[in-house]
Amino acid sequence: MQRVQVFLHEDQYAALKKIAHFSGIAQSDLIRQGVDLIIKNKASQQQSWKQVARQIAGVWQDHDELETNQQLLRQRLKQRMGLERE
Repeated sequence: MQRVQVFLHEDQYAALKKIAHFSGIAQSDLIRQGVDLIIKNKASQQQSWKQVARQIAGVWQDHDELETNQQLLRQRLKQRMGLERE
């Protein structure tokens, strides 16, 4: 384990102390549990974003006009740069 020094607001410290007293769980254990909750929450948020990105990609997967639009944009860009004649 790593030692970390944390500064808490008075109300946070009072609540932590009260919870530790009534639950019989050490303050340090409660803090570790809180950190674990944050880590799990962030991991699930990241997973949700990945899932949304996959769903969005899947929606546009069979749209052939996207490739046609990309080709058209490339051609126009080349024309503007003088690399291709109209």
